[in-house]
Amino acid sequence: MKKRNIVILTLLISIIILFIYPGKLFAAQKYYLHSLVQQTMTPDIEKAINLWVDFLYEENDSLRKTYWSQDEVERFGDDYCLFCTSFFYQWGRAITLNRLLPYIIYVEEKDSVFIITTMFMEKSFALSDSSLKNQSPWGIIKVVVEKNNNSFALKNDLSEEARFWYRFEAGNINYYVEPTVKIDTAVCYEANNYVNYISNLWYGKDYINKIEYYVAPTSAAVNKLVGFEFGFLGGIGEGYTLINAKAILSGNKNFNYKHELTHLILPEIPNQLLSEGLATYFGGTGDLDFETAVKKFSEKNYPLNDEKIKDILDYPVFFEFYVFSALACEQVYKSKGIDGLRELSKNIIKTEGEDFHKENKIMLERICNMLGVGESELIERVNNRIKSFK
Repeated sequence: MKKRNIVILTLLISIIILFIYPGKLFAAQKYYLHSLVQQTMTPDIEKAINLWVDFLYEENDSLRKTYWSQDEVERFGDDYCLFCTSFFYQWGRAITLNRLLPYIIYVEEKDSVFIITTMFMEKSFALSDSSLKNQSPWGIIKVVVEKNNNSFALKNDLSEEARFWYRFEAGNINYYVEPTVKIDTAVCYEANNYVNYISNLWYGKDYINKIEYYVAPTSAAVNKLVGFEFGFLGGIGEGYTLINAKAILSGNKNFNYKHELTHLILPEIPNQLLSEGLATYFGGTGDLDFETAVKKFSEKNYPLNDEKIKDILDYPVFFEFYVFSALACEQVYKSKGIDGLRELSKNIIKTEGEDFHKENKIMLERICNMLGVGESELIERVNNRIKSFK
C-alpha cells in the first residue's frame, strides 16, 4: 500500500511539472524521428542523422563549416549552406530551433548518399479555423549526407535537384535551366552585356568572375534548389542572389534578372536602403524597369509625406521601399555621379541588434548630408521626380 502511494505521488508530481515547466522538458529533446525513419534505421543512417543534427545545433561558425562538404565550401564560400542563406534563421539559430524542433520524416539512401527530409514545426500544433494561425510546418528541408570511406559530410540538394537541367553558357554566365523552360539565348547574351556594363560603371572594367544562373518556371521549383521542399520561413520568392556563391536563382523564367545581377556584381552592401536602392535604380524590380516601377509607385504614393516615408521605411522588403530607395539613390547619382554612390557604400554604420529601420534612417541622413539638403528638401526633390509620372 505504501509503495502504491509513492507511485501515485510520483505520478502526480510528474504531471504538475509537465504543466508548469513544459518548455524545460521539451528543451532536452533536440529532434524527433518519424516512425518510418526508426523502422528503416541502420548504423550509417544514424550517423548521417547525428551529423545533420549536430550541424543544426553547432553555435560556432568555424566548427559548423567543418561538417559540410569542403568542395561546396570552396564553391559557395559563406553561402555554402544554401537554405541557411535564405533567412531560415530569422530569429537566430538558437531561438528558431528551440521554437521549431527538427522532425526527421524520411531518409532516402542511394549508394553512399543519404537524403534527409526534415520538417520544422512548432512543439504544440493545432489547426485553426483561421488560416492566418496555420503557420506550421514552417519549413520542410532536404539535405544530403555523403559517405566517403568512413567519413560523412553534408551537402546541398542542388546538384541532385538540377541533375537533368539544361546548360548554356553566355560569356561569364553559366545557365542551368529547368527542362520545361525554353532557353532564350539572345536574352542570355543581353544579361552578360548588362553584367559588363554595371561592372565597368562601378569598377571601370569588365566582369571577370563566373556566375551560376539557375532558371526555373516557379518559385516552388527554385525553392527546391536550396533544399526547401516547402518554404514558409526563409522561402524564396521569384528570385534570390547568393553573393558569396556568385549564383542567382530565378523562379519566373527570367534569364536577365537585372535587379539580382546588380546585387551580385556590386560589392556586398550591408544596408538595405542603399543595396536595394542601387539594385532597383539600375536593374528595376521584378519584371519592371526603374521608370515603370516609379510610375506604378507614383499612382499610390504621390505626394510623399513624413507619414508615408515612415511606413515605407518600416517595411524594407516591400515594393514601395525598393522604389523609394532607388529614387533617393537617383538623386545622388544625378548630383555626385557614381563616385557619390561608391562613397555611400563605404563605412556603413551597423546598429546593435540590427535595427534595420534605424540603419536606413542613418543612410537617408548620409544622403541628405552628401547633397547638402535637409530630409524635407530631399523628399520635395523626389516628389518632383515622381510627379512627372502622374
